Amino acid sequence: MIWISLLLFALAGFSFWFYHKIKRLKYMILAICSILLAIFLPFVIMLYLGISVINERQASQNNEAATTGEDEVLEDTVTSRVPFTDRTGNPIEVCRDTLIHDTLFLVREKSGDYYSAVFIDTNKSSQFYKEISSFGIGDEFDKERYDFSAERLRKNNIALKRKIISGLPLKWVIFYQYKGKFYTYYPSDFMNHYKVNITDTTFIDYIVEGPVANKIIDFKKIDNHTFRFRLTGMYEHNRELVIHIIDSKNGIAVFENKSTNVVWGNEGKSTYLMIDADKIKRFPIIVNYCETMKQHEFEFDKPDYKKLISRSRLSP
Repeated sequence: MIWISLLLFALAGFSFWFYHKIKRLKYMILAICSILLAIFLPFVIMLYLGISVINERQASQNNEAATTGEDEVLEDTVTSRVPFTDRTGNPIEVCRDTLIHDTLFLVREKSGDYYSAVFIDTNKSSQFYKEISSFGIGDEFDKERYDFSAERLRKNNIALKRKIISGLPLKWVIFYQYKGKFYTYYPSDFMNHYKVNITDTTFIDYIVEGPVANKIIDFKKIDNHTFRFRLTGMYEHNRELVIHIIDSKNGIAVFENKSTNVVWGNEGKSTYLMIDADKIKRFPIIVNYCETMKQHEFEFDKPDYKKLISRSRLSP
């Protein structure tokens, strides 16, 4: 760049010398242009080089983001360091409400050798739907627990009798509400996943202890939106379960359960949302994923059950 400026100044000097000898205007113009070029050309070259460097850096960053898609954050992310580390002592980074390749991650935790995520899966073919709606007696433990509960009924002279169950879905999966929307849920620990399977003789709860058989003492359809069961089983006696259908099209219901707990000897009440297992794909599923260890379950909102039930009674 310096040599170019020196050559331009030399050209200007020769042009002034020729103008002094010959007195032609074109040599004066050449001299003036050479001086201006010698002054401004370095600035133009430096500006061009600066812009080129900035463009190269931007292109490099774009390529890096494209090749490391998992780190590409397309929406605002709140990132913090949690007060615990992974197995190698690295701090765990927490990101919330992050959109990555059209998937909304509600929580992401990652470090050197640890990764967990809670995300919303909208793929109707997702394997997670199948896993939360499986009602078989899957393994030896499930079979033992179910047989044990059924045997307890027989030992207490509680005979299972056939009942006609009509107008109501027979398989149900726990359902949740988050920020005003409904979701199914794939838990980190399936001990926290509740399901119900109703047969013509048995009301089966899938709970922490596995599938548990309950005798259906009585079933009654109160109206088009309300059904009542009277049940008894090894964990709950004098059990009354009222099912309020709040959305028949999408198979959503509010379950109100009252019973006497056999273990504690007290009366208990609980209310929760359930969905027809055949209609779970109508809603997104929130997945609590970690390959290496069990996680805290995601905290959902507590629905306004009274409001949901009252709305259903207004519909035909």
